[in-house]
Amino acid sequence: MKLATASQMAEIDQCAISQFSIPSTALMEHAGLEIVKRLGPLEGKRIVIFSGRGKNGGDGLVVARRAISQNAGKVSVYMPAGGKLAADTLEMKNRLFEYGGTVLEVDEIGREMTEDCDKADIIVDALFGTGLSREPAGLYARMIDLINRSDGAVYAADLPSGVYSDSGEVAEHTVKADKTITFTLAKPGHFLMPPAEYCGEVSVCGIGIPDEVLSGREFAFETADEEFLERLILPRRRDTHKGSYGKVLLICGSVGFTGAAFFAAESAVRTGSGLVYLGVPEKIYPIVASKLNEAIVFPLPDDADGRLSSRSFDIVCGYLQNCDAFLIGPGLSGSPETQELSRRLVLFSKVPTIVDADGINAFCGHINLLKDKKAPIILTPHAGEFSRLTGTEAGRVCFDDAKRFAVEHDVTLLLKGHRTVTVDGTGGAYVNTTGNPGMAKGGSGDVLSGIIVSLLGQKLPAKEAAALGAYIHGKAGDYAANRFGEYSMTPTDLIHSICEVLKKFNSREW
Repeated sequence: MKLATASQMAEIDQCAISQFSIPSTALMEHAGLEIVKRLGPLEGKRIVIFSGRGKNGGDGLVVARRAISQNAGKVSVYMPAGGKLAADTLEMKNRLFEYGGTVLEVDEIGREMTEDCDKADIIVDALFGTGLSREPAGLYARMIDLINRSDGAVYAADLPSGVYSDSGEVAEHTVKADKTITFTLAKPGHFLMPPAEYCGEVSVCGIGIPDEVLSGREFAFETADEEFLERLILPRRRDTHKGSYGKVLLICGSVGFTGAAFFAAESAVRTGSGLVYLGVPEKIYPIVASKLNEAIVFPLPDDADGRLSSRSFDIVCGYLQNCDAFLIGPGLSGSPETQELSRRLVLFSKVPTIVDADGINAFCGHINLLKDKKAPIILTPHAGEFSRLTGTEAGRVCFDDAKRFAVEHDVTLLLKGHRTVTVDGTGGAYVNTTGNPGMAKGGSGDVLSGIIVSLLGQKLPAKEAAALGAYIHGKAGDYAANRFGEYSMTPTDLIHSICEVLKKFNSREW
């Protein structure tokens, strides 16, 4: 699904108005009507509408007029006083007056407004929409707080007020909607976290924008969904062999962390790699080799504690010469020698490389070394790892932070979380739509890395491999949760569920 930024939506609307002679008021009428359609039967209902002075407020005024026409019990419209009223919003205000409705322009929260909200069946938030450019303050902030205290069902027009459309941020005062009705295209704020938590159920509605306005446009944001999967994964040709599907190299594990190596390698095999090479410290080689039948496991020199030694460098480089993709980091440990080895291998690699877990930690304080990379790099941090890498406060990490980092360092960054986001050096991004809390177990991230390295080895570009990996990982998690439940599912269940996601792409005649 394509996601439109606030500026793109403004361009799309303007194109429809100027090139296709669609009156802007007609678009506003359609938007208000689509909201009303989703409010359910209105007869006898008490409805409170908060309308801003911009175009989003005009949508709210249309809702008010149409609610009156459907015999709503009481329709109250509150608008902050002062400031210029958008031309279309003024027109909708006049139409409402002609229909017998009223608009109360206020400069404070009064008793009547409070009582209306306390008794409301439905509250419509039409204060800001995509037009939010600064923190709601003063009366706007108090209105938002009043909406959130109400027991009525809250419907947001386009976006809940307080959600920034593009950045992945929310204001201190933000409407918590039960449902959000947005127009033409969804926005990044509907999917990015934490804004998505404030949107509730999201409906995307057409308002009369011609298809010609949208066709051929480039959108920097997109969701990773079923359509995305089917676009990138194709059934296998019959005249292929193991070399057709990539040779991947994984460097993982240490004493106490054999599972990380197993999860990553087994996931790469299950995702379709032709050959999977796994290098592990010599002390854990017998354990890992006995658990893996399909991967080619080999021992590497280690230290007394079973962590990779710098003596491994030349051996790994030899394998790298014959591989198509490289993963380093899961379960490696944080010894200074292993971290130095990780940095050297990443900078040596001439094939697309994933840096995960302890591999990421190896670059904390050394991030500028990435300018010397010789191949595309994917970093896969969760918020804590990203915080250590960048100095950003972990609890305040948002999409804009990920975007700035990816652009500055020209890498693909997969920021893991409830709505995992993948962004590359162009600033373009994919937002994942799959996954569940049952995946919050040690080892799940190693499964993800194995999936991504397999896709890289099968020649997918870095950003698409990372985003598709997140989708497959989450979808496998959803299958596992459905079978075993969120409490009991394990990373091994994720691996076994990968086949459920991919089995639709069985070979067919070409």
